[in-house]
Amino acid sequence: MLSEEKFKTLDALNEAMGTVFWNQTYTSWNEIYLMRLNVHNSNNPHLALEEKRFISESTISFCKLQADILRKYASSYQFITTNGLFGHLDSHEMTDTSLDFITYDSYPNFAYDTLTDPKKPGNLNDRRYSRTLTKTRSISPNFGIMEQQSGAGGWDSRMKQPAPKPGQMRLWTFQSIAHGADFISYFRWRTCWIGTEIYWHGLNDYSNLPNRRLDELMVIKDDIVRLTDVAGTKYQAKIAFVKDYDNEWDGEQDKWHGPLDSYSDEGWFAAAQLCHTPMDFLYIRNSVLWKTTLEELNKYELLIYPHATILTEVTAALLKAYVKGGGKLIMGARTGYKDIYGRCPMRPMPGPASKICGVTVQDYTHLGPGDDEEFAVWGEDIISAPVFNDILEPMESAKVLATFKGNYYDGLPALVENRIGNGTAYYYGAGFNSETACCFLRKLEFAEPYSNIIELPQQVELACRSGNNNAFLFILNYMPYVVDINVKKPMTELLSGIQLSGQIKLQKYGVMVFLM
Repeated sequence: MLSEEKFKTLDALNEAMGTVFWNQTYTSWNEIYLMRLNVHNSNNPHLALEEKRFISESTISFCKLQADILRKYASSYQFITTNGLFGHLDSHEMTDTSLDFITYDSYPNFAYDTLTDPKKPGNLNDRRYSRTLTKTRSISPNFGIMEQQSGAGGWDSRMKQPAPKPGQMRLWTFQSIAHGADFISYFRWRTCWIGTEIYWHGLNDYSNLPNRRLDELMVIKDDIVRLTDVAGTKYQAKIAFVKDYDNEWDGEQDKWHGPLDSYSDEGWFAAAQLCHTPMDFLYIRNSVLWKTTLEELNKYELLIYPHATILTEVTAALLKAYVKGGGKLIMGARTGYKDIYGRCPMRPMPGPASKICGVTVQDYTHLGPGDDEEFAVWGEDIISAPVFNDILEPMESAKVLATFKGNYYDGLPALVENRIGNGTAYYYGAGFNSETACCFLRKLEFAEPYSNIIELPQQVELACRSGNNNAFLFILNYMPYVVDINVKKPMTELLSGIQLSGQIKLQKYGVMVFLM
Protein backbone atom coordinates (compact mmCIF):
# COMPACT_ATOMS: atom_id res chain seq x y z
CA MET A 1 0.00 0.00 0.00
CA LEU A 2 1.44 3.35 -1.06
CA SER A 3 1.17 5.41 2.13
CA GLU A 4 3.34 7.36 4.54
CA GLU A 5 2.84 4.59 7.10
CA LYS A 6 4.47 2.04 4.86
CA PHE A 7 7.06 4.27 3.26
CA LYS A 8 8.37 6.42 6.11
CA THR A 9 11.29 7.65 4.06
CA LEU A 10 12.14 8.17 0.42
CA ASP A 11 14.79 5.49 0.87
CA ALA A 12 12.03 2.98 1.59
CA LEU A 13 10.14 4.19 -1.47
CA ASN A 14 13.21 3.70 -3.61
CA GLU A 15 13.61 0.19 -2.19
CA ALA A 16 10.06 -0.65 -3.21
CA MET A 17 10.15 0.69 -6.74
CA GLY A 18 13.79 1.15 -7.71
CA THR A 19 15.89 4.30 -7.50
CA VAL A 20 15.57 5.37 -11.14
CA PHE A 21 12.29 5.54 -13.08
CA TRP A 22 13.55 6.53 -16.53
CA ASN A 23 15.07 9.69 -15.00
CA GLN A 24 12.17 10.26 -12.61
CA THR A 25 13.53 11.57 -9.30
CA TYR A 26 11.39 12.30 -6.24
CA THR A 27 12.36 14.80 -3.55
CA SER A 28 9.04 15.07 -1.65
CA TRP A 29 5.70 13.28 -1.29
CA ASN A 30 3.95 16.08 -3.19
CA GLU A 31 5.83 15.02 -6.34
CA ILE A 32 4.42 11.49 -6.29
CA TYR A 33 1.28 11.08 -8.39
CA LEU A 34 -0.95 8.12 -9.06
CA MET A 35 -0.08 6.27 -12.25
CA ARG A 36 0.05 8.43 -15.37
CA LEU A 37 1.55 8.09 -18.82
CA ASN A 38 4.87 9.65 -19.77
CA VAL A 39 5.91 11.03 -23.17
CA HIS A 40 6.45 7.49 -24.44
CA ASN A 41 2.83 6.55 -23.66
CA SER A 42 4.05 4.21 -20.91
CA ASN A 43 4.46 4.43 -17.14
CA ASN A 44 6.38 3.03 -14.20
CA PRO A 45 5.23 -0.62 -13.84
CA HIS A 46 6.22 -0.85 -10.16
CA LEU A 47 4.31 2.29 -9.27
CA ALA A 48 1.32 0.93 -11.23
CA LEU A 49 1.34 -2.25 -9.13
CA GLU A 50 1.59 -0.25 -5.88
CA GLU A 51 -1.31 1.95 -7.03
CA LYS A 52 -3.58 -1.08 -7.47
CA ARG A 53 -2.67 -2.31 -3.99
CA PHE A 54 -3.42 1.17 -2.65
CA ILE A 55 -6.81 1.31 -4.41
CA SER A 56 -7.76 -2.10 -3.03
CA GLU A 57 -6.70 -1.26 0.50
CA SER A 58 -8.54 2.08 0.44
CA THR A 59 -11.73 0.51 -0.90
CA ILE A 60 -11.68 -2.25 1.71
CA SER A 61 -11.13 0.29 4.46
CA PHE A 62 -14.12 2.35 3.30
CA CYS A 63 -16.28 -0.77 2.94
CA LYS A 64 -15.45 -1.79 6.51
CA LEU A 65 -16.31 1.68 7.76
CA GLN A 66 -19.80 1.30 6.26
CA ALA A 67 -20.23 -2.30 7.41
CA ASP A 68 -19.30 -1.44 11.00
CA ILE A 69 -22.00 1.25 11.04
CA LEU A 70 -24.63 -1.06 9.55
CA ARG A 71 -23.90 -3.81 12.06
CA LYS A 72 -24.81 -1.48 14.91
CA TYR A 73 -28.39 -1.39 13.61
CA ALA A 74 -28.85 -4.62 11.61
CA SER A 75 -31.08 -7.37 12.95
CA SER A 76 -29.71 -10.87 13.48
CA TYR A 77 -31.47 -12.14 10.35
CA GLN A 78 -30.09 -9.38 8.10
CA PHE A 79 -26.84 -9.83 6.19
CA ILE A 80 -24.27 -7.51 4.67
CA THR A 81 -22.98 -8.27 1.18
CA THR A 82 -22.23 -6.68 -2.18
CA ASN A 83 -23.02 -7.67 -5.72
CA GLY A 84 -20.03 -8.19 -7.93
CA LEU A 85 -16.37 -8.89 -8.61
CA PHE A 86 -14.57 -5.67 -9.40
CA GLY A 87 -11.14 -4.78 -10.73
CA HIS A 88 -8.25 -3.72 -8.48
CA LEU A 89 -10.05 -5.06 -5.43
CA ASP A 90 -9.04 -7.95 -3.18
CA SER A 91 -12.55 -9.38 -2.87
CA HIS A 92 -11.35 -12.08 -0.49
CA GLU A 93 -9.97 -9.52 1.97
CA MET A 94 -13.05 -7.32 1.64
CA THR A 95 -15.38 -10.24 2.37
CA ASP A 96 -13.32 -11.38 5.36
CA THR A 97 -13.22 -7.92 6.92
CA SER A 98 -16.64 -6.51 6.06
CA LEU A 99 -19.18 -8.91 4.56
CA ASP A 100 -21.13 -11.97 5.66
CA PHE A 101 -20.66 -13.53 2.20
CA ILE A 102 -20.18 -12.41 -1.38
CA THR A 103 -22.91 -12.16 -4.01
CA TYR A 104 -22.45 -11.96 -7.76
CA ASP A 105 -24.43 -10.71 -10.77
CA SER A 106 -24.59 -13.53 -13.33
CA TYR A 107 -25.35 -12.55 -16.94
CA PRO A 108 -24.46 -15.53 -19.18
CA ASN A 109 -26.39 -14.03 -22.10
CA PHE A 110 -23.44 -11.69 -22.73
CA ALA A 111 -22.07 -14.69 -24.63
CA TYR A 112 -24.69 -13.99 -27.30
CA ASP A 113 -24.30 -10.21 -27.52
CA THR A 114 -24.13 -8.90 -31.08
CA LEU A 115 -20.45 -8.00 -30.50
CA THR A 116 -19.52 -11.67 -29.88
CA ASP A 117 -19.03 -14.66 -32.18
CA PRO A 118 -20.93 -17.50 -30.48
CA LYS A 119 -20.57 -19.76 -33.53
CA LYS A 120 -16.76 -19.68 -33.42
CA PRO A 121 -15.46 -23.27 -32.99
CA GLY A 122 -14.44 -24.02 -29.43
CA ASN A 123 -16.43 -21.21 -27.83
CA LEU A 124 -18.02 -22.28 -24.56
CA ASN A 125 -20.36 -19.28 -24.71
CA ASP A 126 -22.73 -19.11 -21.71
CA ARG A 127 -20.94 -22.08 -20.15
CA ARG A 128 -17.91 -19.80 -19.71
CA TYR A 129 -19.72 -17.96 -16.94
CA SER A 130 -19.08 -20.96 -14.72
CA ARG A 131 -15.54 -19.58 -14.53
CA THR A 132 -16.68 -16.40 -12.77
CA LEU A 133 -18.92 -18.45 -10.50
CA THR A 134 -15.82 -20.49 -9.64
CA LYS A 135 -14.01 -17.30 -8.61
CA THR A 136 -17.02 -16.24 -6.54
CA ARG A 137 -16.98 -19.63 -4.82
CA SER A 138 -13.30 -19.15 -3.94
CA ILE A 139 -14.38 -16.15 -1.85
CA SER A 140 -17.50 -17.70 -0.27
CA PRO A 141 -18.03 -21.48 -0.67
CA ASN A 142 -21.75 -20.73 -0.40
CA PHE A 143 -22.66 -17.44 -2.05
CA GLY A 144 -25.62 -15.58 -3.48
CA ILE A 145 -26.69 -14.29 -6.88
CA MET A 146 -28.02 -10.77 -6.47
CA GLU A 147 -28.89 -10.48 -10.18
CA GLN A 148 -29.56 -13.66 -12.16
CA GLN A 149 -30.31 -12.85 -15.79
CA SER A 150 -33.90 -13.51 -16.80
CA GLY A 151 -34.40 -11.52 -20.00
CA ALA A 152 -32.66 -9.86 -22.92
CA GLY A 153 -30.01 -7.29 -22.03
CA GLY A 154 -29.05 -3.90 -23.36
CA TRP A 155 -28.87 -0.17 -22.79
CA ASP A 156 -30.22 2.37 -25.24
CA SER A 157 -26.59 3.26 -26.06
CA ARG A 158 -24.92 -0.19 -26.28
CA MET A 159 -25.21 -3.92 -25.64
CA LYS A 160 -27.70 -5.82 -27.79
CA GLN A 161 -28.63 -9.34 -26.78
CA PRO A 162 -31.31 -11.74 -28.01
CA ALA A 163 -33.98 -12.91 -25.61
CA PRO A 164 -32.96 -16.03 -23.66
CA LYS A 165 -34.29 -19.13 -25.40
CA PRO A 166 -36.95 -21.16 -23.60
CA GLY A 167 -35.11 -23.17 -20.94
CA GLN A 168 -32.01 -20.98 -20.72
CA MET A 169 -33.14 -19.02 -17.66
CA ARG A 170 -33.66 -22.34 -15.86
CA LEU A 171 -30.29 -23.61 -17.12
CA TRP A 172 -28.46 -20.49 -15.90
CA THR A 173 -30.19 -20.69 -12.53
CA PHE A 174 -28.94 -24.24 -12.09
CA GLN A 175 -25.50 -23.20 -13.32
CA SER A 176 -25.32 -20.84 -10.34
CA ILE A 177 -26.70 -23.39 -7.88
CA ALA A 178 -24.34 -26.12 -9.11
CA HIS A 179 -21.36 -23.86 -8.33
CA GLY A 180 -22.43 -23.04 -4.77
CA ALA A 181 -25.20 -20.43 -4.89
CA ASP A 182 -27.75 -20.83 -2.09
CA PHE A 183 -29.58 -17.59 -2.88
CA ILE A 184 -30.96 -16.50 -6.28
CA SER A 185 -32.54 -13.13 -7.04
CA TYR A 186 -33.56 -12.41 -10.64
CA PHE A 187 -32.93 -9.19 -12.50
CA ARG A 188 -35.52 -7.86 -12.70
CA TRP A 189 -39.21 -8.14 -11.82
CA ARG A 190 -40.47 -5.46 -14.22
CA THR A 191 -38.60 -4.23 -17.27
CA CYS A 192 -37.61 -0.61 -16.78
CA TRP A 193 -39.71 1.70 -18.96
CA ILE A 194 -37.49 4.79 -18.72
CA GLY A 195 -33.79 5.64 -18.68
CA THR A 196 -30.58 4.06 -19.90
CA GLU A 197 -31.57 0.46 -19.09
CA ILE A 198 -34.92 0.35 -20.92
CA TYR A 199 -33.74 -2.73 -22.84
CA TRP A 200 -32.60 -4.74 -19.80
CA HIS A 201 -35.62 -7.00 -19.74
CA GLY A 202 -36.79 -8.74 -16.60
CA LEU A 203 -39.31 -11.42 -15.81
CA ASN A 204 -42.15 -9.13 -16.93
CA ASP A 205 -42.25 -7.27 -20.22
CA TYR A 206 -43.44 -3.66 -20.43
CA SER A 207 -47.02 -4.99 -20.59
CA ASN A 208 -46.88 -6.75 -17.20
CA LEU A 209 -48.95 -9.55 -18.75
CA PRO A 210 -48.28 -13.31 -18.34
CA ASN A 211 -45.40 -14.55 -20.51
CA ARG A 212 -43.18 -17.58 -21.05
CA ARG A 213 -40.47 -16.36 -18.63
CA LEU A 214 -42.95 -16.27 -15.78
CA ASP A 215 -44.07 -19.77 -16.76
CA GLU A 216 -40.45 -20.90 -16.68
CA LEU A 217 -40.00 -19.30 -13.27
CA MET A 218 -42.86 -21.43 -11.93
CA VAL A 219 -41.05 -24.55 -13.17
CA ILE A 220 -37.87 -23.38 -11.41
CA LYS A 221 -39.88 -22.78 -8.22
CA ASP A 222 -41.09 -26.39 -8.27
CA ASP A 223 -37.51 -27.58 -8.95
CA ILE A 224 -36.14 -25.70 -5.94
CA VAL A 225 -38.74 -27.26 -3.65
CA ARG A 226 -37.32 -30.67 -4.62
CA LEU A 227 -33.75 -29.55 -3.87
CA THR A 228 -34.01 -28.15 -0.35
CA ASP A 229 -31.37 -30.60 0.89
CA VAL A 230 -28.81 -29.04 -1.47
CA ALA A 231 -28.73 -25.82 0.59
CA GLY A 232 -25.54 -25.55 2.62
CA THR A 233 -23.70 -28.30 0.76
CA LYS A 234 -20.31 -27.53 -0.79
CA TYR A 235 -18.94 -27.83 -4.31
CA GLN A 236 -16.55 -30.77 -4.54
CA ALA A 237 -13.22 -30.60 -6.41
CA LYS A 238 -9.96 -32.53 -6.15
CA ILE A 239 -7.98 -30.02 -8.21
CA ALA A 240 -7.50 -26.27 -7.89
CA PHE A 241 -6.22 -23.57 -10.21
CA VAL A 242 -4.01 -21.32 -8.07
CA LYS A 243 -4.22 -17.53 -8.46
CA ASP A 244 -3.18 -14.39 -6.60
CA TYR A 245 -3.98 -10.71 -6.89
CA ASP A 246 -0.35 -9.55 -7.26
CA ASN A 247 0.09 -11.47 -10.50
CA GLU A 248 -3.36 -10.53 -11.78
CA TRP A 249 -2.68 -6.83 -11.24
CA ASP A 250 0.91 -6.92 -12.48
CA GLY A 251 -0.20 -8.82 -15.58
CA GLU A 252 -2.65 -6.09 -16.57
CA GLN A 253 0.33 -4.00 -17.69
CA ASP A 254 3.03 -6.58 -18.32
CA LYS A 255 2.45 -7.88 -21.86
CA TRP A 256 5.11 -10.57 -21.43
CA HIS A 257 3.26 -12.50 -18.76
CA GLY A 258 -0.28 -11.06 -18.42
CA PRO A 259 -1.65 -12.37 -21.74
CA LEU A 260 0.17 -15.68 -21.18
CA ASP A 261 -1.50 -16.03 -17.78
CA SER A 262 -4.94 -15.26 -19.23
CA TYR A 263 -4.34 -17.71 -22.06
CA SER A 264 -3.54 -20.57 -19.68
CA ASP A 265 -6.35 -19.60 -17.33
CA GLU A 266 -8.81 -20.02 -20.21
CA GLY A 267 -7.10 -23.22 -21.35
CA TRP A 268 -7.28 -24.93 -17.96
CA PHE A 269 -10.88 -23.85 -17.35
CA ALA A 270 -11.95 -25.22 -20.73
CA ALA A 271 -10.01 -28.44 -20.14
CA ALA A 272 -11.64 -29.00 -16.75
CA GLN A 273 -15.05 -28.41 -18.33
CA LEU A 274 -14.51 -30.70 -21.30
CA CYS A 275 -12.92 -33.45 -19.19
CA HIS A 276 -15.75 -33.15 -16.61
CA THR A 277 -13.18 -32.53 -13.87
CA PRO A 278 -14.61 -30.24 -11.17
CA MET A 279 -12.06 -27.51 -10.39
CA ASP A 280 -11.79 -24.78 -7.76
CA PHE A 281 -9.87 -21.52 -7.81
CA LEU A 282 -7.52 -21.15 -4.84
CA TYR A 283 -6.15 -17.67 -4.12
CA ILE A 284 -2.76 -17.53 -2.41
CA ARG A 285 -2.95 -14.84 0.25
CA ASN A 286 -0.28 -13.38 2.49
CA SER A 287 -1.81 -10.35 4.20
CA VAL A 288 -1.75 -9.27 7.81
CA LEU A 289 -5.27 -10.63 8.32
CA TRP A 290 -5.08 -13.87 6.33
CA LYS A 291 -2.28 -16.16 5.23
CA THR A 292 -2.92 -19.23 3.12
CA THR A 293 -2.17 -22.37 5.11
CA LEU A 294 -0.85 -25.78 4.19
CA GLU A 295 -4.16 -27.20 5.36
CA GLU A 296 -5.98 -25.22 2.65
CA LEU A 297 -3.66 -26.60 -0.02
CA ASN A 298 -3.92 -30.15 1.27
CA LYS A 299 -7.63 -30.26 0.45
CA TYR A 300 -6.56 -30.78 -3.17
CA GLU A 301 -4.70 -33.61 -4.87
CA LEU A 302 -3.49 -31.38 -7.72
CA LEU A 303 -2.63 -27.67 -7.85
CA ILE A 304 -2.10 -25.81 -11.12
CA TYR A 305 -0.12 -22.55 -10.76
CA PRO A 306 0.94 -21.94 -14.35
CA HIS A 307 2.67 -18.58 -14.40
CA ALA A 308 3.46 -17.34 -10.90
CA THR A 309 5.67 -14.56 -12.19
CA ILE A 310 5.72 -12.86 -8.78
CA LEU A 311 6.65 -15.69 -6.42
CA THR A 312 7.87 -14.98 -2.90
CA GLU A 313 10.05 -17.25 -0.78
CA VAL A 314 7.14 -17.62 1.66
CA THR A 315 4.78 -18.88 -1.05
CA ALA A 316 7.49 -21.13 -2.51
CA ALA A 317 8.09 -22.71 0.90
CA LEU A 318 4.35 -23.35 1.26
CA LEU A 319 4.16 -24.99 -2.17
CA LYS A 320 7.22 -27.12 -1.45
CA ALA A 321 5.67 -28.34 1.81
CA TYR A 322 2.49 -29.22 -0.10
CA VAL A 323 4.41 -31.29 -2.65
CA LYS A 324 6.58 -32.91 -0.01
CA GLY A 325 3.43 -34.04 1.81
CA GLY A 326 2.10 -35.87 -1.24
CA GLY A 327 0.54 -33.23 -3.49
CA LYS A 328 0.99 -32.74 -7.22
CA LEU A 329 1.90 -29.28 -8.55
CA ILE A 330 2.04 -28.01 -12.15
CA MET A 331 3.92 -24.80 -12.98
CA GLY A 332 4.72 -23.23 -16.35
CA ALA A 333 6.77 -20.69 -18.27
CA ARG A 334 7.54 -17.26 -16.81
CA THR A 335 7.45 -18.52 -13.23
CA GLY A 336 9.35 -16.89 -10.37
CA TYR A 337 11.35 -14.21 -12.17
CA LYS A 338 9.89 -11.16 -10.35
CA ASP A 339 9.94 -10.02 -6.74
CA ILE A 340 7.00 -8.63 -4.76
CA TYR A 341 7.43 -5.18 -6.37
CA GLY A 342 7.42 -6.54 -9.91
CA ARG A 343 11.19 -6.17 -10.38
CA CYS A 344 13.42 -8.80 -11.99
CA PRO A 345 16.24 -9.69 -9.56
CA MET A 346 19.58 -10.72 -11.07
CA ARG A 347 19.25 -14.44 -10.38
CA PRO A 348 18.63 -17.65 -12.31
CA MET A 349 15.03 -18.39 -13.25
CA PRO A 350 12.56 -19.67 -12.12
CA GLY A 351 13.73 -18.15 -8.84
CA PRO A 352 12.20 -19.76 -5.73
CA ALA A 353 10.42 -22.36 -7.91
CA SER A 354 13.74 -23.85 -8.98
CA LYS A 355 14.11 -26.18 -5.98
CA ILE A 356 10.45 -27.19 -6.11
CA CYS A 357 10.45 -28.15 -9.78
CA GLY A 358 14.08 -29.22 -10.08
CA VAL A 359 14.91 -26.94 -13.01
CA THR A 360 16.72 -23.84 -14.13
CA VAL A 361 15.74 -21.90 -17.24
CA GLN A 362 18.72 -21.84 -19.58
CA ASP A 363 16.99 -19.85 -22.34
CA TYR A 364 13.57 -18.37 -23.05
CA THR A 365 11.63 -16.71 -25.85
CA HIS A 366 8.26 -15.30 -26.71
CA LEU A 367 6.92 -17.00 -29.83
CA GLY A 368 6.68 -14.32 -32.49
CA PRO A 369 4.69 -14.02 -35.72
CA GLY A 370 7.63 -15.42 -37.66
CA ASP A 371 7.74 -18.64 -35.61
CA ASP A 372 5.93 -21.82 -36.51
CA GLU A 373 3.61 -23.36 -33.94
CA GLU A 374 5.66 -25.02 -31.22
CA PHE A 375 5.04 -28.50 -29.81
CA ALA A 376 6.42 -30.85 -27.19
CA VAL A 377 6.77 -34.61 -27.46
CA TRP A 378 5.53 -36.36 -24.31
CA GLY A 379 5.74 -40.09 -24.77
CA GLU A 380 3.24 -40.99 -27.48
CA ASP A 381 1.56 -37.58 -27.27
CA ILE A 382 2.50 -34.44 -29.17
CA ILE A 383 1.13 -31.45 -27.28
CA SER A 384 1.01 -27.75 -28.03
CA ALA A 385 3.64 -25.50 -26.41
CA PRO A 386 2.14 -22.08 -27.17
CA VAL A 387 2.82 -18.38 -26.50
CA PHE A 388 6.11 -18.47 -24.55
CA ASN A 389 8.83 -21.09 -24.14
CA ASP A 390 11.24 -21.68 -21.27
CA ILE A 391 14.02 -24.04 -22.34
CA LEU A 392 14.81 -26.08 -19.26
CA GLU A 393 17.85 -27.62 -17.64
CA PRO A 394 16.90 -30.31 -15.13
CA MET A 395 18.69 -30.77 -11.84
CA GLU A 396 20.04 -34.17 -10.83
CA SER A 397 16.88 -35.04 -8.92
CA ALA A 398 14.56 -34.27 -11.86
CA LYS A 399 13.44 -36.27 -14.88
CA VAL A 400 12.75 -34.98 -18.39
CA LEU A 401 9.28 -36.08 -19.56
CA ALA A 402 8.95 -34.10 -22.80
CA THR A 403 11.16 -32.25 -25.28
CA PHE A 404 10.48 -29.40 -27.66
CA LYS A 405 9.74 -30.15 -31.30
CA GLY A 406 10.75 -27.27 -33.55
CA ASN A 407 12.53 -23.90 -33.34
CA TYR A 408 16.22 -23.58 -32.46
CA TYR A 409 15.79 -25.58 -29.22
CA ASP A 410 14.45 -28.69 -30.92
CA GLY A 411 14.98 -31.74 -28.70
CA LEU A 412 15.73 -29.76 -25.52
CA PRO A 413 13.70 -30.27 -22.30
CA ALA A 414 10.17 -28.85 -22.29
CA LEU A 415 8.61 -30.71 -19.34
CA VAL A 416 10.43 -31.78 -16.18
CA GLU A 417 9.17 -33.92 -13.30
CA ASN A 418 10.66 -33.55 -9.82
CA ARG A 419 9.76 -35.80 -6.91
CA ILE A 420 9.95 -34.29 -3.42
CA GLY A 421 9.04 -36.45 -0.46
CA ASN A 422 5.71 -38.09 -1.27
CA GLY A 423 4.69 -35.70 -4.04
CA THR A 424 5.63 -34.51 -7.51
CA ALA A 425 6.15 -31.11 -9.12
CA TYR A 426 5.98 -30.54 -12.88
CA TYR A 427 7.42 -27.58 -14.80
CA TYR A 428 6.17 -27.10 -18.36
CA GLY A 429 8.09 -24.48 -20.30
CA ALA A 430 5.10 -23.09 -22.18
CA GLY A 431 1.52 -21.90 -21.93
CA PHE A 432 -1.45 -24.24 -21.72
CA ASN A 433 -4.27 -24.44 -24.23
CA SER A 434 -7.25 -26.70 -23.54
CA GLU A 435 -5.82 -29.67 -25.47
CA THR A 436 -2.51 -29.54 -23.58
CA ALA A 437 -4.27 -29.13 -20.23
CA CYS A 438 -6.57 -32.07 -21.06
CA CYS A 439 -3.48 -34.17 -21.76
CA PHE A 440 -2.11 -33.34 -18.29
CA LEU A 441 -5.45 -34.25 -16.68
CA ARG A 442 -5.58 -37.53 -18.57
CA LYS A 443 -1.97 -38.56 -17.93
CA LEU A 444 -2.14 -37.63 -14.24
CA GLU A 445 -5.49 -39.49 -13.95
CA PHE A 446 -7.73 -36.56 -13.04
CA ALA A 447 -9.92 -36.59 -16.15
CA GLU A 448 -13.51 -37.92 -15.90
CA PRO A 449 -13.49 -38.65 -12.14
CA TYR A 450 -17.14 -39.78 -12.21
CA SER A 451 -16.82 -42.05 -15.26
CA ASN A 452 -17.61 -45.12 -13.14
CA ILE A 453 -21.18 -43.90 -12.61
CA ILE A 454 -21.94 -41.61 -15.57
CA GLU A 455 -20.64 -41.09 -19.11
CA LEU A 456 -21.09 -37.64 -20.62
CA PRO A 457 -20.44 -35.90 -23.95
CA GLN A 458 -18.26 -32.80 -23.95
CA GLN A 459 -21.27 -30.57 -24.56
CA VAL A 460 -22.51 -30.86 -20.97
CA GLU A 461 -21.12 -29.61 -17.66
CA LEU A 462 -20.76 -31.77 -14.57
CA ALA A 463 -20.69 -30.42 -11.01
CA CYS A 464 -20.98 -32.03 -7.60
CA ARG A 465 -22.15 -30.62 -4.26
CA SER A 466 -22.12 -32.68 -1.08
CA GLY A 467 -22.71 -32.41 2.66
CA ASN A 468 -24.99 -33.68 5.40
CA ASN A 469 -24.36 -37.25 4.21
CA ASN A 470 -25.74 -36.46 0.73
CA ALA A 471 -24.05 -35.91 -2.63
CA PHE A 472 -25.72 -34.25 -5.62
CA LEU A 473 -24.51 -34.57 -9.20
CA PHE A 474 -25.55 -31.70 -11.52
CA ILE A 475 -25.65 -32.31 -15.28
CA LEU A 476 -26.19 -29.22 -17.47
CA ASN A 477 -26.75 -29.22 -21.23
CA TYR A 478 -25.83 -25.86 -22.82
CA MET A 479 -26.65 -27.01 -26.35
CA PRO A 480 -29.76 -26.15 -28.42
CA TYR A 481 -30.22 -29.86 -29.13
CA VAL A 482 -30.76 -33.13 -27.27
CA VAL A 483 -27.67 -35.02 -26.07
CA ASP A 484 -27.24 -38.61 -24.88
CA ILE A 485 -25.81 -39.50 -21.48
CA ASN A 486 -25.11 -42.93 -20.05
CA VAL A 487 -26.06 -43.49 -16.41
CA LYS A 488 -24.02 -46.55 -15.43
CA LYS A 489 -25.70 -47.30 -12.13
CA PRO A 490 -29.29 -46.62 -11.02
CA MET A 491 -29.63 -43.17 -9.43
CA THR A 492 -32.62 -41.05 -8.50
CA GLU A 493 -33.02 -37.93 -10.64
CA LEU A 494 -34.44 -35.44 -8.14
CA LEU A 495 -36.21 -33.02 -10.50
CA SER A 496 -38.37 -35.79 -11.93
CA GLY A 497 -38.32 -38.07 -8.89
CA ILE A 498 -37.54 -41.03 -11.17
CA GLN A 499 -34.75 -43.58 -10.81
CA LEU A 500 -32.77 -43.65 -14.04
CA SER A 501 -30.09 -45.85 -15.57
CA GLY A 502 -28.72 -46.65 -19.03
CA GLN A 503 -28.92 -44.38 -22.08
CA ILE A 504 -30.84 -41.19 -21.28
CA LYS A 505 -31.88 -38.23 -23.44
CA LEU A 506 -31.07 -34.83 -21.93
CA GLN A 507 -33.22 -32.16 -23.55
CA LYS A 508 -31.82 -28.97 -25.07
CA TYR A 509 -30.87 -26.53 -22.29
CA GLY A 510 -31.84 -29.40 -20.00
CA VAL A 511 -30.84 -29.99 -16.38
CA MET A 512 -30.66 -33.13 -14.26
CA VAL A 513 -29.70 -33.50 -10.60
CA PHE A 514 -28.85 -36.99 -9.38
CA LEU A 515 -28.74 -38.12 -5.77
CA MET A 516 -25.55 -40.20 -5.55
